[in-house]
Order: sequence, then structure tokens, then C-alpha cells
Amino acid sequence: MAQYEWMVTRREILEQVKRQVGARLGVEPSDLKEYASAYKREFRKRWVESSKEELISAIMGAQLVYGGDFHAFSQAQRTHLRILRSLPRDREVLLGLECVESKDQALLDSFMSGKMSEKRFLQRIRWKERWGFPWENYRPIFELARSRRMKVVGLNLITSRRTAKNLLRRDHHAGQIVSKLLKKHQGMLIYVIYGDLHLASSHLPKATRERVKSFQYNEVTIFQNSERIYFELSKRDLEAHIDVVRVGKHSYCVLGAPPWVKWQSYLTYLEQNYDEDFDEESFLVDGTERVHAYVRMLARDFGVDVRGDDIEIYGPLDESLSQVLAHHLSDLQRVVAKYLVRTGQSFLIVGTGVGYLAQPTVNHVAQVAGEYFLSCLSKKRRPLWRLPHDFTPLIWFQALSFFLTKLINNRRSADTLYDLKARLSVTHPRDQGREPLMLALAQKMVEVSWIQGRASRVQMPKVKRVTSYIEAARILGAMLGEQFYHYHRAGTLSRQDLLLFLKRDPLEESFDEFYKMIIIHIGSLPSLTKSRAERL
Repeated sequence: MAQYEWMVTRREILEQVKRQVGARLGVEPSDLKEYASAYKREFRKRWVESSKEELISAIMGAQLVYGGDFHAFSQAQRTHLRILRSLPRDREVLLGLECVESKDQALLDSFMSGKMSEKRFLQRIRWKERWGFPWENYRPIFELARSRRMKVVGLNLITSRRTAKNLLRRDHHAGQIVSKLLKKHQGMLIYVIYGDLHLASSHLPKATRERVKSFQYNEVTIFQNSERIYFELSKRDLEAHIDVVRVGKHSYCVLGAPPWVKWQSYLTYLEQNYDEDFDEESFLVDGTERVHAYVRMLARDFGVDVRGDDIEIYGPLDESLSQVLAHHLSDLQRVVAKYLVRTGQSFLIVGTGVGYLAQPTVNHVAQVAGEYFLSCLSKKRRPLWRLPHDFTPLIWFQALSFFLTKLINNRRSADTLYDLKARLSVTHPRDQGREPLMLALAQKMVEVSWIQGRASRVQMPKVKRVTSYIEAARILGAMLGEQFYHYHRAGTLSRQDLLLFLKRDPLEESFDEFYKMIIIHIGSLPSLTKSRAERL
């Protein structure tokens, strides 16, 4: 697939999402466009590849850091959380936040000291009415600040209307507070998390500089997920390999997600919070349209004719879901499907075109689209839920589905061990997820023996719950899918190789031998260097 064609399909997805956002917000006034243009100009500067290490080093040498925030996108908040966690514990940090108004400082102090409960704090500052973005995305930042005894300061001034004049008024309000903090706490790092548009050098940074003329200070600005930089990297086939670029002398841009993923988060937020007509039906219709779009994207990537026009999407509130499951599935398969629904996982009932969308996020929509695309190419006839008989085919199916979601969102990552333990302790409370983890480990050891060319002496554990096979296959599939993606991007696995994988029917009699051959082949490939693997 030509890189140009790849970019065209991604730009189409981005513009489609932006049009949907625009339809809900209405026409943007000219004064707001002008305010936003100052932010866009920041990325017309010459940029160079950087690294997380260089960024952290720059932060350590600064007195003031501006961190850009795309409020509806949880990845934006997690980026700052990871940066703050990576700072040495002996580095004194004062955290300035846009999400809390300065007038509520006393309430914020009371909450951070533990004198006020979270529920009471959110009620008193009217979080939902005044800020409105998901508290769950910001909570970890407050928790980290409390655990490290960081001083937290509210910076915002909520205004009744969103105009350029009011945005500048808020810049000056926050700049006044930040300038006072710089003068008062000259030995500390002032880390400000504020909306990305406000971080144009002529906005909040200028408002601060104008008030601090008595001494010099080093500042660093951290932008996130610039569309311009992302597509410039794409032209050179580098968008999946570079995490940080330096823009100018003291500014960086962290690339944590493709731009359409960021904008999809905003669209989902608008639909769920501001659409008066938003209900289960609109959720399903919109979800179906997004699945169609991603199926078409994958079809263009691989040069095949798969349209996805016959997909039916069901959601968490759909009252007919139970009837659909009863109609299409056996008793055992319904057990699996109900488990996936209960644990918030999206899936396709293979062979039917019926999909379940647990959440309208990019990764969930991509999961259903990937499973549909894969089922069409491989001509799967039924769900791979006859377990343990389907265990190996299910691992393969999960691996290729994960790989396909990476083509839609290249920043999607497999769960870490910490994530796995946390999730499995909830879904399997009796043994804290030990059974699926032990099953995944045993299967992995078998596969290692294949690669090493020796007979396996691994004894597979006795499994009491069919859902343990589901979770183990998901764990192993994500690991294998990551390998497929990495080697594909490195040029080791061609599109033709992967197309053969996608077309392989895992229900045919010779599949186990094919799977073993692929595991041995992947295990024999040269390992990516550490730096290369981290960048991928």
C-alpha cells in the first residue's frame, strides 16, 4: 500500500469526525478562529526528533512547565500523569490546574489535605456544571499530587461565553496567578496543565512573562498530538516510531495518539453530554457508521473489497440484545457473550454480522471493525467460543484483531502486567485472575519450546472456567498482535504476508500446524533493538 493512499484514508476519517464535531458545536466565530490560529502557528516552526529522556531533562532544568490538555481525551491527562511520575521524588513540584477555579482554592486545599471527601469536593466546586469533563480522567493526577505532597493551585476563571475576548481574559487571570507563584516559589517547579489552545506563546505564556520582569526563568511548553506534525511524520513513514519532537528551542510535542483518536474522544463527549437527542438508538446508528468507516479504511489498506454494509450494532442499553444472543448462539456461546458484555468488552458474533459495542471509543469501534474485517477475509463460520477446543484459533483471531486495531490507532498498547492483574482481579475475584494468567503462561512456555526446537514438557493447568480461556487468548493475542505490527512496520512482514494470515481459516484441520509454524517463524526473526522497540 502506498503511503500516500494510507494518509488519504486517515485524513478522510479525521475530517469526517471533525465535521461531526462541527455539526454539534455550530459555526465557529471568526474571533475564535483567530485565537486558535496562534496555536496552529506554533507547529509551522522547524521541528526535530526528540525523546522522552530529552523532554524530562528539559523539565528538570525549568522553573515553569506549560502542559497542553485536550480535556475530553483521557490520553492527554495520562501523558502528564506519566511525566509527573517520572520526576524524581525530591524535586519539589507545584501543580497549577485549569480544571479548578481560583476562587475555589480553599475547597481545593481542604480536599487535598483529606479534610473533605471527593464527593463533597466535586459538589462544592460544581465540577460537572462548571468544568464538565470526566473526573475519572483527572482523579489520578490529584491522587499523585496528594501522595507526593504537591501543592495544587486552581488557575481558572470560568466565563459565561466562549469568545476570544474571554479566552484572553482567562489567560491573563491564570498568568497573574502563575507569575505570583514563580516569584514566591523560586526553588520549585511550577507545572501548569492548561487547555492546549491557551499555550500558544502569545496567549498564557505571554500573559505570565509580562508580569515577571524582575528575574529570568526557564520555561518549557509541552504540546500534544499536533495534526500537522503527525501527517508530516506520516509522509516519511515515521508516525509510529517517534514519540516526541522538539518545536523551537523550549517547546516539545508529545505524540501519544493519532489525531482522529483525539477528536473522536471529543465527539463522544459532546454526544454523551450535550446532545439532547442522544439515546441508545443514536449510539447504535453512529457506532454502526464508525464501524463502516473503519472497515472501509482496512479494506483500502489491503486492497480488498470488504464494505461492512451488513453490520448490525447493539449497545449496553439495547433491550433486544438477549434475544439476539439467544437466536444466534448456543448455550455455551451465550455464557461467553454475556461474560464479554458484563466485563465491558466489544465483540462481533462471527458469522452473523452482529456486533456489540460496549463503548463508542476508537479502540472499541476498531475492535468490532477489525473482527468483522477478519471474519470476512477468513470466511469464519461461527464464533471461536467452543472452548477449550478453539483455544489456539481464538489466540490467532485475537492477535490479528489486535493488529488491525493498531492500523487504526497505532498507539494502542497491549495491557501491562499491572493492568492485567487489576482487570482480572475484578473479572475473576475468586482467585484474583490467577487461572487465566497461569493458562496464558503455560501456553507461552509451550510456544517457547517450539521456537527452541525441543519437546514441550509443560503441563497445561486444569481450567474450571471457560472465561479463563477467553482472557488467556486475549493476553496472548495482544502480545502476538504487537509483534505482527512491529515487524510489519519494520518491513519484515509484508502486506502480502499479512493478507495470507488474514485469509487463513482457523477452523480448518491443518490450522494447528500452521499456527505452530508461524510462532516458530516469528520467534526466529531478528529482535528489534531496544531503542527501536521502544520507538515502535
